[in-house]
Amino acid sequence: MDSSTQLDERTGLLRNEAEARRQLLEDAFDISSVGILRARNVYRTKPPRIVALDVFRGFMMLLQSVEHARIFLTKSKSQAQMEIWYSQPAYKNSFDTLIRIASHLAPLGFAFVMGIGIVLFSQSRIMMGWSLRSLAVHFLIRGLVLVALNFWFALFFMLAFEDNMYHMATVLFALGINFTISGFIFLISVLLYYLCMRFFEKRADDIEVVSRLTKSFRIFILISLSILLSIGVVLQTPKAITFVTESLWRHILVLPGVYKSYIFIHPPLDWLSLVIYGVAFALLTSRHVTDTSYNIRLNLKAVLILFVLFLLIRIPGKFGNINPELLPLPPKTLFHNPYLANWMQFFNVVIYPPDLAYITFYMGLNHLLLSFLYSLSSSPTSLFSDSLATSFVTIVVISPLLCFGQSALLFYIVHLKVYWLMKLCLVYVFGSKLYHLGDFMFWFLWCIGLGIMWVCCSKFARYKARKGADSLWRFF
Repeated sequence: MDSSTQLDERTGLLRNEAEARRQLLEDAFDISSVGILRARNVYRTKPPRIVALDVFRGFMMLLQSVEHARIFLTKSKSQAQMEIWYSQPAYKNSFDTLIRIASHLAPLGFAFVMGIGIVLFSQSRIMMGWSLRSLAVHFLIRGLVLVALNFWFALFFMLAFEDNMYHMATVLFALGINFTISGFIFLISVLLYYLCMRFFEKRADDIEVVSRLTKSFRIFILISLSILLSIGVVLQTPKAITFVTESLWRHILVLPGVYKSYIFIHPPLDWLSLVIYGVAFALLTSRHVTDTSYNIRLNLKAVLILFVLFLLIRIPGKFGNINPELLPLPPKTLFHNPYLANWMQFFNVVIYPPDLAYITFYMGLNHLLLSFLYSLSSSPTSLFSDSLATSFVTIVVISPLLCFGQSALLFYIVHLKVYWLMKLCLVYVFGSKLYHLGDFMFWFLWCIGLGIMWVCCSKFARYKARKGADSLWRFF
């Protein structure tokens, strides 16, 4: 055998080994099961976007925009009060309570869908040839961009609210820190799976069984970590009456509130569990991305489990409910539980930090919404039938939500400026009469703002689609 033949054989063996390692890495990301057809020797196509998730994300943006529009366009005290660990308002108005219940979905939804996005983004980039190191650098840069935007927004809030309080930890701060941490946790789980399979590939009789068990164990660990973090956040929350702190870092990381001239609304560790839960849920569904019936069933199972847990937490009114003594105690309730006074207090929860009652019930509602969206379709052109009425709903409702969801960060950045500028214009024209707007006028202006955002998000989506896969513009 001549030297050229030996060289060809050695090159072939190295190529086969590299291909085997690449396939094992893809399997660690569950890419082999996402149902994407591609040529064998190229890692080129991004998987199609999951429309149900984009619409879900867009609906979260719409819900939180209601609260922000009320802050800028009204003086509604019921909207200014937050369900925070030291001050929980008692609900008295049915309509305002329903609005609050709807808006409560957004913080959990943001964190949850971010975790899902970490997995889907990683899968798409690995298919395009990215390495684990490239993904780690991306997670770090993207998190730092969100943190930088947080400090910019802190200055905007000082101007918009006309106070001297510096909003140190907005939702962008929490999302930025948690995106990086959760991304690293996911990559560590991928690396451990890869090393485990390399260890067992020549030692195990049935490598497929080992692969399934390892993947299941990885999901179990992530869900367990999410649960422990959620419980830890509740346990570390002090009693409202007796607590005094001089710890700046505690406020930065885990305890919402005011420290001197700083305001901390979204400390990152409060929401990390939800992002990790999103990562675990994405891994659980990655084998069935295009299986609509599977996703519907899985989300409905999650709804049932979470609702049962909510009842077990809420009816006794003790563990998992942060500082229930903040609510007035009615004369006679089961277990002397203030949450059982009426239906409005039953769904009254502490959001900052999120207590277990809040996570279980409102995350259950989010899963219920997802199951509904999955039941529509996985294609934006066939979400409804071809009748005139349903086509109208598709154009007027689904299309804007899809657009908002695909440019969510841009929506968040711009919509606050839109409603703030509306306030300035109305104050200039009407003076103090602005704050006597009726409900119809408020909802009308809110819809006008959404129309502006639809145009902005549509144009921006076309712009960023022309950018490269690693472009900073795609962060938005």
